[in-house]
Amino acid sequence: MSCAFDSITLEPMSLSDSEILVEQWHSAVARDRSADRAELEAYARNLRRTLREKPPIRNLASNPLLCSMICALNWDRRERLPDNRMQLYHEALQMFLVSRDEQRNVRPAFVEGFTYAEKRAVLEGIAYWMLRNGYSEADETKALDQIKLLKKRMPKLKKEANWILQELLGRSGVLRKPQYGKIDFIHRTFLEFLAASAAVQAGDFGMLADDARKESWREPIVFAAGYAQGRARDDLIRELLKRPWFRKKPIQARVTAACCLETVGDNLNPALFDSLRELASGLFPPTTPEMARILAPAAAMDPNLLRVEPENVSIESIRTAAIVGGEQMLSIIAEYAPLEPGARKMDLALIHAWPAFDLEEFFNIVIRRRPRILNFAIPELDAEETLCLGLLADAVGDNTAQLRERFENFRIARSLDLGRSDNAAPPSMLRAVREDTHGPQNPPRPSVWRSHLRIVNRLHSLRGATCDAPDERTLEVLYGLPNLRALHLRRCTISLSPLDRANKIESLHLENCEVADFQPLVSLPELRSFALQFGECVPKSLSAITGRLNYEDFSENRYLGPENLEMPRLEALQLAGQMLTSMEWAKHLPLLRRAQFNGITSPYPIPLANWTSLRSLSLGEIWKSEEAFRELGDACQLEALYLNDDFAPESSPTYRKLTTLPRHISKLHLRHITLFSGAFDLPELTHLYVGEGVLIGHPDFFLSGCPKIKFIECNNNFLSEKSINELRDKSIFVSIREKQADANYF
Repeated sequence: MSCAFDSITLEPMSLSDSEILVEQWHSAVARDRSADRAELEAYARNLRRTLREKPPIRNLASNPLLCSMICALNWDRRERLPDNRMQLYHEALQMFLVSRDEQRNVRPAFVEGFTYAEKRAVLEGIAYWMLRNGYSEADETKALDQIKLLKKRMPKLKKEANWILQELLGRSGVLRKPQYGKIDFIHRTFLEFLAASAAVQAGDFGMLADDARKESWREPIVFAAGYAQGRARDDLIRELLKRPWFRKKPIQARVTAACCLETVGDNLNPALFDSLRELASGLFPPTTPEMARILAPAAAMDPNLLRVEPENVSIESIRTAAIVGGEQMLSIIAEYAPLEPGARKMDLALIHAWPAFDLEEFFNIVIRRRPRILNFAIPELDAEETLCLGLLADAVGDNTAQLRERFENFRIARSLDLGRSDNAAPPSMLRAVREDTHGPQNPPRPSVWRSHLRIVNRLHSLRGATCDAPDERTLEVLYGLPNLRALHLRRCTISLSPLDRANKIESLHLENCEVADFQPLVSLPELRSFALQFGECVPKSLSAITGRLNYEDFSENRYLGPENLEMPRLEALQLAGQMLTSMEWAKHLPLLRRAQFNGITSPYPIPLANWTSLRSLSLGEIWKSEEAFRELGDACQLEALYLNDDFAPESSPTYRKLTTLPRHISKLHLRHITLFSGAFDLPELTHLYVGEGVLIGHPDFFLSGCPKIKFIECNNNFLSEKSINELRDKSIFVSIREKQADANYF
């Protein structure tokens, strides 16, 4: 049997992602070091600012592992982080290999007196051997052979190779054993950094220049340019600058040479430096997203490389500037902003660069320089609307119709659909979801992922939010919004206890959510509408239930409804997919005006007599027992009634024995219903909607009990042509539809 695997590329984290990780790292440490909580909060705050102000550190933090390393190093060095990544890696290795154990008084487990220089030499030798052979991981036995060779140059290192390897695996923090018999580095960056040092010490400049066309060698060569000093550095750069006319992929070799601007600094022969910069200038502006990423280090070294003639500015130039970040790049993007007014590609490029900078600052310096963005007039948008526009544009990509729909919903109702909170994919990945998975008729709804939570946190005017599979951090942000009134959550396990922070919630909708305790809802003083439903995504508490149960089986299964929940202020209630073993809790809803039950299984009648304020009732897919409708005819206060038995079996007797309806209803919507009696006394009925599957023995006889009827909408087989003409002669509007829509009119 063969297995097929999809390959994916891990996109770099955005600045917002990195800031979230910094915050979470310090919060996790604070749980173990409560005495240092205030200091850790200050460290997190200052490090977030450092990420924005120092592009080299910020670029390193685009990887989760390296971002965590920066947090640890920042704490270990008491906020004294170097500005360049060469020095940053040097200090990180110093921390991993020496200072971490020294500060904790941890003694070596296998090799006493194993110095920092010896550890570096062994690791560099292993890394260079793996790089030359194209290994991402290596056989442990082969690695031991390399250590034996390296030991010959370290006479003071007496321990056997296997003990040296065990010491490095156990305490270096850089080398690990992912599976039995295999070793690798915790991140390829460390392999490249250490291998570059070994390559320079070996004087392998010709080999480095020959491999410059290989992308897998780009980083080691850039690091090697930083390691080499004096004439050695000149020799390496000179080799890289030789015209590669005979090579395959010469552009890759030139890119590698240009990227060395990051590490050579000013310690290079001036003529060689000028040649290197001239070569880099010829590669700008970048023309593809990949080139934008590759050229970012060169742009960071010399921002003027991105300052080109207006006609030469490319969308990818903005991407490069966003990758680098910082004040200089913000000013460069501001120079681009007025170009190509009204061009959607330019609008999207600016919006996608937005999260890389301070949101308000980017809005004031960049966005305000365009008269319109994505066809929205900038002067007409307030600050939160502009932030929301940027957030949605980044989420939905090129789907203009959906962008406008969701943004207008925010502008008018201050409501936002956040999609899946655990989705970290960029729009390009969202658009690449295979059609055979979702089908052309049911495309995946683009999401607002976690990197945007910082923007959501600033939407203080947000009144309504919908979110799929929210995690703890997402819920924390939503609960903290000061004006949130309506919350719709889907597919999650949720504790309602933190909702006391969102004490202005008026409407709560839980769809396919696993809820352990409903009692916290009682403490929400403004809650007026509550909906609880299960659908295709069955929660854990229903995992043992494979289908609808007879009500006789209820005692053997977990009750899922909000039992003993007293919410006397509730005005709207919706329950779907529930098994109700009691309706006692429902008798204490004196203000309830709208109720909807869908897919409910219950042997008990709905307490309509207790709901004296009820005006609209919707009953769908409730067919287990006629007892559920025993009081339906007594609901004299009801104005609108919707009945739908779409999923009832043909033998279901429920509605066949429904011989009375509330007398004072003015609107009645029927679908898949059989009314047993021919005549009903409905003196106030004005609107009748008859959908599919409705059987009424004598429609004319039925309508004779509705003297105020003014509007009838039905299928073409419900009334005869003669009856339709007679009704229209009486000024009754009759609408005939080929197929009834599934609308809920109430």
